[in-house]
Parts: sequence; structure tokens; C-alpha cells
Amino acid sequence: NLNEKQKRYVNDLGVSSKRLIKLTEDLLDFSRIGLKTKAEGKARIEIAHFIEDFIEEMRPYAVSKKHGVAFNKKTAGKLTVEMNSRSLYNCLQNLLSNAIDYSPGEASVTVDLEKVGDSVKFSVSNKGSAIPEDEQSHVFERFYRGESAKKAKPEGTGLGLYVVKAVIEEAGGKVGFESEEGKDTVFWFTLPLKSDNHNKK
Repeated sequence: NLNEKQKRYVNDLGVSSKRLIKLTEDLLDFSRIGLKTKAEGKARIEIAHFIEDFIEEMRPYAVSKKHGVAFNKKTAGKLTVEMNSRSLYNCLQNLLSNAIDYSPGEASVTVDLEKVGDSVKFSVSNKGSAIPEDEQSHVFERFYRGESAKKAKPEGTGLGLYVVKAVIEEAGGKVGFESEEGKDTVFWFTLPLKSDNHNKK
């Protein structure tokens, strides 16, 4: 039986708590990467279901920022990867939260999932401002934050994208982005599919 003011306080506490959890997970991955230890507890993950559940968990955060999230699975059938589930969740959270935070107005964020060769490709796009060309080569560097990013998200650490790149490459995948004025900005990563996926189209 909370009134509207109390609901806002509780929502703000929830958002702040998730931000602290995300920072803690980034720091844990950053420490593990620095020590050159591999992530433990790998498991087979049906990535489409994993992403659907993840988006539902992130939806309240998107709503609090007045954004929607659309998910497009472009390939039918199961798409299975092998990875530490917490690390995968953290990579998804870094990319989707960035897309939400840097989206203008009430624009929606789009998440796409598709099979590309022997890999699965996850991409998230928004309609935010393009990343300046002189900043693009530094985007995945640890602690790097461009001037536009600092203005849009002052509390950022510059660790998120660095962690995403290191974790995905450790899992045998690739990371990249496209950002051009007048077009959606898209961040993506690929992960190798398990052998039982390779014959599916």
C-alpha cells in the first residue's frame, strides 16, 4: 500500500541497487581478467530463452528511463552456447543498459539475435548520437570514456565495454560496433555455437 512518492523512492532504490551490482560484477570480471584466470562454471545456455528472461528483468529499468525494448529472434530453433552464465548476463547488461542510457527521448532500443555461420550474433541498437570518429578506436579500452559519454552518463566507470570485449573474446567470440551519423548505433558480439546447432538454418 505505497503511495506514489514512496513508489518512486523504492524504484530509485531498486535502480541504484542494480547499478551497484553491475559495478561489482564489472570489478570482479576486471580483476579476473587482470589476473588472467578463466571464468569457472561454464554451462550450456539456450541463448534465446536466456535473453528473453534477461530483457524481462531489464524492462523496469528501461521503463524508468521511458524507453521500450524490442527483441527480434531472426533464426528459428535452439541456439546453444557454452559460457559462464553470470559473465554472459553481465555482457548483455552492459550493452543493453548503455543502449538505454544513451537513447534520446522515448525511443525504443532493439535487440536482435541471429545465427551467422557457426556463431550466434547478439546486437543491440539505439537511435542515440553517433560516437565521434576520433573516439571510436578507444571505445573498448579500459577506463576510457569519451566526452559525449561523460555528458550523457556522468556516473560511468569506463569498464563495461572493456569487460564485454575481454569476456566474449575469452569465450571464442568477437565484439564490434557500427556508429554513423544519421543511422542507429549498433553494438554486437558473436559466440560460437555448440556442434548440435551447426546444421540448423
